[in-house]
Amino acid sequence: MKAELEKDVKKLPFETIHILRPGMLSGARNEVRTVERIGINVMQVLSSIPGLRKFRPVEGGEVAKAMITASFRHVVGIHTYDMGDVSELAHRVSRPMPVLGMYTI
Repeated sequence: MKAELEKDVKKLPFETIHILRPGMLSGARNEVRTVERIGINVMQVLSSIPGLRKFRPVEGGEVAKAMITASFRHVVGIHTYDMGDVSELAHRVSRPMPVLGMYTI
């Protein structure tokens, strides 16, 4: 379903499209997902191995920051951000735009 949705979004007539693929999401949930919790713990350990950091589970707030940062990137085209890219994008430093009070990277 996600692949179909992504394919359809890419067909939309927008000048710029940002698609985020964060991978495994960590953080507080209302329901208990035991298997998912085990997977998150395993991935947190594995992501400490050099070269596997990009597979680190990402918190929802971090994905939200990445989405906001991406939305202020005014670069024409379709841009896809995978697991490691989402984390990097979330941690980019933004600077205020003096006139609009908005942030840009």
